[in-house]
Amino acid sequence: LNVRSVQPKPSPTREFMDIGNQLPKKSSHLKTNRYGSTTDDDNDDIDPSPPQVGYQLSIVKCIIFVFLAALPLFIGLLMAYWWRARWVKLTCFRCPLNVASFVIVKDLDGKERVEMVRIVDANSRYIEHRCLRYIYDASEEAFTVLRGYDSGMTCEDMHSLAVGLSNSEHAVKLHTYGSNSIDVPVKPYYVLFVEEVLHPFYMFQLFSIALWMYEVYYYYAASIFVLSTISVIFSLVQTRKNMEQLRSMARHSSMVTVLREGLEIQNIPSDTLVPGDVLVIPCTGMAMPCDAALLTGTAVVNESSLTGESSPLTKTPLPHLNQNTQYQPARFKPHTLFGGTEVIQTRFYANSRVLAVVVTTAFATARGRMVRSIMYPKPLDLKFYADSIKFMCGLACVASIGFVYTCVLQAEAIGVWHSIVRGLDVVTTVVPPALPAALTVGTVYALQRLRKK
Repeated sequence: LNVRSVQPKPSPTREFMDIGNQLPKKSSHLKTNRYGSTTDDDNDDIDPSPPQVGYQLSIVKCIIFVFLAALPLFIGLLMAYWWRARWVKLTCFRCPLNVASFVIVKDLDGKERVEMVRIVDANSRYIEHRCLRYIYDASEEAFTVLRGYDSGMTCEDMHSLAVGLSNSEHAVKLHTYGSNSIDVPVKPYYVLFVEEVLHPFYMFQLFSIALWMYEVYYYYAASIFVLSTISVIFSLVQTRKNMEQLRSMARHSSMVTVLREGLEIQNIPSDTLVPGDVLVIPCTGMAMPCDAALLTGTAVVNESSLTGESSPLTKTPLPHLNQNTQYQPARFKPHTLFGGTEVIQTRFYANSRVLAVVVTTAFATARGRMVRSIMYPKPLDLKFYADSIKFMCGLACVASIGFVYTCVLQAEAIGVWHSIVRGLDVVTTVVPPALPAALTVGTVYALQRLRKK
């Protein structure tokens, strides 16, 4: 439970505070979401400052919680695993965000997520939330999303960046923004197994199997155990395969050419690109590793990987407009090269280069937003799901009535303990333990049929 500390690399001191003075400020095209915080019109899935509450560990609460959670049969620990936000609230006390070890963040879909605070130094801290970095802002007393140059910059500001970054500026920004890689985590099999088995459905199955073994229903318990094991294996293989496919689709790395201080040309890995870097796009084209605003020259781009549009598009340089014109990638699409697209060829005049300034990197790019939408899909209000929940609640009510009735009716005849066992047997009969296994096998089979079509 110790807070993970990130040791700063050799670079100018107070990196986060220094870079904060250079970051784009909030612009007028931000709107208010239903939680009262502001969001970008072009990035509705990014909440710049979501509702958040800080917590610190309480030794006394932890001791009491561990003692109570172990009784009975560690059910309290299972509930803490299922509802981690509740666990933090029970074992920690609220505190200001600038000294917090954990932060409970409420998403746009209303779900609460627990994020661990990463400490750089006494004055710099951040959290990673849904693959985006949020840095603590002392002026707002909240963690705010680390923006690139897609917000709060004018067109003239973008053109003023055409000289490129110095090596020291690049080092500071690389330490602040992190790697320009869309690295989708692939969980090992044992982690997926634990997450699958600790699901409430499978925990009910394990309880039912133990009950049937106690009642000498060996064959039935063994058949349910084998069926559940097969369904878990199918689910693990399918989940791992989906993760690997998403990771291979999202991962991209290549060598790119950048401009340093208007003179020096350097070839660097695309993973080290940061907002403010100036790309030199070759005439033969390249795969865009980030979102960038085209400053000079024209480019023919294939955006079929993002939009499905088969016809190539021609991108022109960002125009020089008045000082009040805010640059927005969605508004200036004809002048923006999006990550994940393919530059087929470029055109330039005389001996000038085709230059593009990096706007966003990693998961903040158009390709990164697409990957995050797959990793964190928006909840769907399906009538089938709602009816399924109602059906399960109805079964649970019937099972509860049957359990109470059996215990009361047979308590005197066969004893309290045996009446409780008979009542639990009624519960396992009303709520079928084989239901999650059947659903898993059916879902995997349906996915295989869809893939063939």
